[in-house]
Amino acid sequence: MTRRQLWVGVAVVAALLAGLSAALMIHGFGHPPPTLVGTKAPAIALETTSGEIGDRTLAGRPMVVNFWASWCAGCVAEQPVLDQASIANPEVAFLGVAIQDSSSDIAAYETDHPHSYPIGPASSGSYLDFGVTAPPETFFLDGRGTIVGHVIGPLDPMTLRVNLDRASR
Repeated sequence: MTRRQLWVGVAVVAALLAGLSAALMIHGFGHPPPTLVGTKAPAIALETTSGEIGDRTLAGRPMVVNFWASWCAGCVAEQPVLDQASIANPEVAFLGVAIQDSSSDIAAYETDHPHSYPIGPASSGSYLDFGVTAPPETFFLDGRGTIVGHVIGPLDPMTLRVNLDRASR
């Protein structure tokens, strides 16, 4: 190994350590992000083509609150799973809250990806109230409005079923 290769290696390692150090300072040393599981869900409502719908109009029912975006590949991938679950579980209210999206992109998404549950932008409340950092993220609420489950990333049928069972108890 030449002296130049050694210095390049040392520089690369130093840069990686600096990046890791910065990430730990920003995110905390091994501390998971705060969770809302076990707490009352923040208020949320959406503006749909047929009017406003949200936690107040659906009070007393278990709910699935899915934060999504038309530009999110994971959101598109999980949409059929959510749609099938919505049809199979009519006692559970499903809400698809669009984030960081334009009304024309939401309308195009609705046309391209048919669904049986209401979707739209938040008309009150925000994805920020739930601590959502990137879509898709899904929260499961029991009939009292308590968050009993939270999934970051696309849902698969098994994960959805487990969380639906928690919400329906």
